[in-house]
Amino acid sequence: MVASGSEPPAMPTPMWMETLLSASRPLSRLSAPRRALTRLSVAAALTSLAFGVITAAPAAQADTAVPAVNASWLDYYFNNKGIGGNGTGDAPNFDTAGNGFHRSNLITGGLQFGADVAHPNPSDASLTYRMGGDVVGAYPDNIEARGQTINTKQALGSGATSSATKIALVVASRNASDITNSPQYTLNYSDGTSESKAMPNVDWCSSSVPAGLSRVASLQPRYGSSTPCTIFITDAISLGGKKLDSITLPDESRIHLFAIASDENTSAATSPVTGTVSLPATLRVGDRLTTPSPSWTSTATPDSVTAFWALDGVIQTNSLSSAFFIPSSWQGKTVQYIVLPHRQGYRASPAIASAAVSVQASSLTVVQAPSIAGLARVADTLVVNPGSYATSLESPTSVAVTAISWKANGQAIAGATGTTFIPSAAQVGATITADVTVSKTGYPSITVTSAPTQAVLAADANPFPADPTNPVQPAPQVAIKAPISTSGSLRVGTTLSAKAGSFLPASAGVSYQWVRGAVRIPGATRSTYILTPRDLGAIVSVQVTATASGYQPTVQLRSLGEVASGAISVKKPVLLVGKKKVTGKTRLTVGKKVKAKAARATVPGSTATVTYQWYANGKKVSGKAGKRATLKVSKKLQGKRLKVKATYRSTGYAAKTVTSTTTAKVGR
Repeated sequence: MVASGSEPPAMPTPMWMETLLSASRPLSRLSAPRRALTRLSVAAALTSLAFGVITAAPAAQADTAVPAVNASWLDYYFNNKGIGGNGTGDAPNFDTAGNGFHRSNLITGGLQFGADVAHPNPSDASLTYRMGGDVVGAYPDNIEARGQTINTKQALGSGATSSATKIALVVASRNASDITNSPQYTLNYSDGTSESKAMPNVDWCSSSVPAGLSRVASLQPRYGSSTPCTIFITDAISLGGKKLDSITLPDESRIHLFAIASDENTSAATSPVTGTVSLPATLRVGDRLTTPSPSWTSTATPDSVTAFWALDGVIQTNSLSSAFFIPSSWQGKTVQYIVLPHRQGYRASPAIASAAVSVQASSLTVVQAPSIAGLARVADTLVVNPGSYATSLESPTSVAVTAISWKANGQAIAGATGTTFIPSAAQVGATITADVTVSKTGYPSITVTSAPTQAVLAADANPFPADPTNPVQPAPQVAIKAPISTSGSLRVGTTLSAKAGSFLPASAGVSYQWVRGAVRIPGATRSTYILTPRDLGAIVSVQVTATASGYQPTVQLRSLGEVASGAISVKKPVLLVGKKKVTGKTRLTVGKKVKAKAARATVPGSTATVTYQWYANGKKVSGKAGKRATLKVSKKLQGKRLKVKATYRSTGYAAKTVTSTTTAKVGR
């Protein structure tokens, strides 16, 4: 017998493994979301949704072919991918170490996919089953036994067309030698009675077949190595004329159930759930979009649903909350919301899709129109302030000034396209305006005209002849010579910096104010700002105000963008026996206590917690003992190499796992 985990996988197990078919199991078992935006074809890598609260599936490969929903009525319970291949994102992880069954090798060994397969034992040939695992991609195809109760009522029991009279289990076990007792399955009948059945158990890579089991395929090289392995099926189990309404699996995660064979037609287990879902008829960039709730048109309602957004028919697997603002990247694309309902013990229902709605462009709005500062007189300098603008997401928002056109009495002045303009004798008597064109990615550009100046005076004219008793002209506005600039990474814990630029007059003083969304951050009034967990997911901006004696102040605002999770900085844990540091050469013996000393994590603005998991020869040390900082070396660990993984978690930061040095083999 060859223990699993002894060979490295052919490729790393993808982080997005739990997707379309896994979403049909209880939502508490779905993997955590990742923020990266990737694109998948519709119906691949679905997003998990628990009645209105959407959680995006992890990032996946792009443009995966659309798979059909697996016809197995066990899909709701599948929680492990055991069958795969060499295609991108198709790596199995049957044994938690990256090894699994190779699909093409199983086929070579005689296993059939995509159809009902007869029991290989001729005396039990009336029993048929259907395998999962035939579609390339990260789709779970078996149930890792954790004591679940599987609803068999509609497929096999009192709700079936004609209830099954006997069944068989299609199973495989990893590290079977560590399972000391025969696995017990509890059969629960419609009359309220139950009985326990002890099933034979054998390792997936065993060269022998114990009594009570048959191979569904001959031994073939597994994924990740040349070690030959296969899947087994039990002999027929008589139900004694009773109707089987559920099966409780053993609480033993090393046992995996791939299918249940029976002499019953399982077509009655087709889900009866139907419904509709809709989106607003008009969508624009910047609109607040709330996850729509399905309306069920059938009496039956789902136990869980999977749901996802699609752009131009392509799934978006980024982390979208239950309510979000439509980003500019969606402009011009069609948006669709698709829901797949699930009921325990039923085949998945057909998808319920909204109509596709095209996302229209939003528009910039004017908060403060452009204005002209300075005296309208020949040889004096006029300066245009471009004004401030807003979107439905931000007010004010940062824009780019793409064009300026100075005009005299509404007529463009040749060559006058800068931020400053000096009137000449040709403009005497004319009023001066400036057309300012601003743009922002995802929004149409707009052109706004400033208010006109007074009529341009001759170079020697007195600007205040009408009121000699009040010769004080209005104070000009501080002019911007060079705009503000910023630097720094938009991640929690990092430092952002702003430089104010330069102004006219050069003596202008500047002040800073950092802004979270549309709210000023208390105390954040320096040129630098350290992002905190409160900034996560918010758009952070900096406001610079320039002031000078005799001038009106000028305010600039620059939005830096959305803040992402921070990265925890920490060194690997140190192992100690007493006060002595453990190295790869330190000899450990049974009975000793090894302590993991965690390093201090750097998480500005937050605090970190740490959890531990010990490993022996790369496999988790089970139970509470394997999760404590101190591990007592038991006899079971003799001859094995130990290490510990410390996982740090902190609000606003992505979790970080670091691994200690691996010890020498444990001696007596």
